[in-house]
Amino acid sequence: MKKLLFICTSNITRSATCEDILKGSTHYETKSAGTSRFATVRATQELIDWADEVFVMCERTDRHLTYLREHFELGKKPVHDLDLPDFFYTRRGEPQLVAELTDRLRPYLDF
Repeated sequence: MKKLLFICTSNITRSATCEDILKGSTHYETKSAGTSRFATVRATQELIDWADEVFVMCERTDRHLTYLREHFELGKKPVHDLDLPDFFYTRRGEPQLVAELTDRLRPYLDF
C-alpha cells in the first residue's frame, strides 16, 4: 500500500478530510498533519519519512510546501500542491469540500 501524508495548517478540516476520503482504501494508507503549532497533529520528520508521497493543501495562500522545505528533509519525495485555500470550508467532511478534494486528488490517485 502506498503511504500518503496530507498537510494543511491546523489538521482539522482539509487534510483530515483527505484522510477520511481514503479511509478503508485497499491501495492507500493515509495520515494527516498540520504546520501550525496549534495543529491537532503536527507535521514531523517522522511523518515525512513514513510517507511515500506528500500532499500540501495550498502553497499559494498557506505556504505549506515552503514550511516543509524549511523545517524538514524531503529528499526526492514527491510533494503535490492541491492549491486548495482554506477560505470556504468550515468543517471536516463538508460535502463541497469532499467533492473539491476528490477532484484535486484524482490526477494523482486511483479511486
